[in-house]
Amino acid sequence: MTRIPTANVRRFPAGAHCQDALAGDIVLIRHAGLIPAAIRFGQRLRFIGPRRQYAWTNHAAVVVRGGPDGTLVEQVARGGRVTAISEYWADEYAVITLDGG
Repeated sequence: MTRIPTANVRRFPAGAHCQDALAGDIVLIRHAGLIPAAIRFGQRLRFIGPRRQYAWTNHAAVVVRGGPDGTLVEQVARGGRVTAISEYWADEYAVITLDGG
């Protein structure tokens, strides 16, 4: 039997910072600009129902090392990169922790 995990979603406004991200958490980020706005618009058209609640973001990353200086792995235009979660302090983002039990 397949079990769908529950999720704890915490949103951080621009200027706030997640201090306790855990390895395996998903980070959804909202960037400013024309292309990110176009991505969000397309997502709102595509997703209907409960998944639409995440259409306010346009970028995703995965936490590989937790803590106040959590390390993220993300895919960007020029390939994959490793960065700190604190790099997104000026952007609105959400940290999603899945309950794997």
